[in-house]
Parts: sequence; structure tokens; C-alpha cells
Amino acid sequence: MTISYSETFREFRKAQDEIDRIVAQLESFSGRLKRFPAETCFTSVPGEPEPPLDQFLGGARWVSESFPTPVEIQSAIRRRHFAKVRLHEIWAQMNGHERSQMPAPPKD
Repeated sequence: MTISYSETFREFRKAQDEIDRIVAQLESFSGRLKRFPAETCFTSVPGEPEPPLDQFLGGARWVSESFPTPVEIQSAIRRRHFAKVRLHEIWAQMNGHERSQMPAPPKD
């Protein structure tokens, strides 16, 4: 039982780390967009005219080559949610000794 709990806890942490990475990327992007709106661009955006905007911007600029998609964000949130649910299910089946050897499941 504890091996399954450990594996599930690792999956939860991995999903949380992915969410943290996405949040940091979004925060960085929004901060740069706010500070340098005329210098922000993507090199390739489906549906945008060619040539890409970055070819028209002169001088210093920053380019965001990738951006988290809704699918990536939702997938990480889903993986974290189901891992948390499973952690609580396993925790409820563990005895006191087993629980004392493991970190408690996340509350939120």
C-alpha cells in the first residue's frame, strides 16, 4: 500500500511542478508584455499573416517562442486532481503506522 501511495505522491508532485512551471511562464510573459508591449511577439502563429510580425519590428525585442496551451494547462490540473483524490483514498485505507511513514495528502 505504501509503494502505491509513494508513487501517487510523486505523480502529484510532478503535476504540481508542471503547474508551477506553467504559472511562472505565464507570469513572466504577462510581466514582459506589460513592460514592453511594442517589443513582444511570437515568431509563428497559426492564422497570422506572413511574414511574421517579428520581421517588421526593429531594435531590441523579446520573442516568446512557446506558450502554454489550454490543453497543457488542463492536463496538468487534471493529473494533479486525480492524484490528490487517489492519495486521499489510499490514506483512508492505511493504518496509523503506515501513515506515520508517509507525508499527509494535500488538503487543497
